[in-house]
Amino acid sequence: EICKKYSISTSQIYELIIDYVYQDLIKSLDKDSEIIILDRSLNDRQIWNYNAYKKDIIPKNTYIYLKDKYKKISKIMQHWPTFF
Repeated sequence: EICKKYSISTSQIYELIIDYVYQDLIKSLDKDSEIIILDRSLNDRQIWNYNAYKKDIIPKNTYIYLKDKYKKISKIMQHWPTFF
């Protein structure tokens, strides 16, 4: 339904979702907050991407692009300070 409403492909939807989740995370970090809780939304997104690829919902090249993007984001996240 979203694809039809905005005239974009399913692959583009998957790309937009990971971009949105990442941008939302960056916005949270830019705020002057003492605590930022990172949920597992990026990890969940990568699992959804893999499932979409295996079910032929997104093509292999899109999956690889999203997987590489996820890896870059994950590496960035590893360098953020964490406090427990």
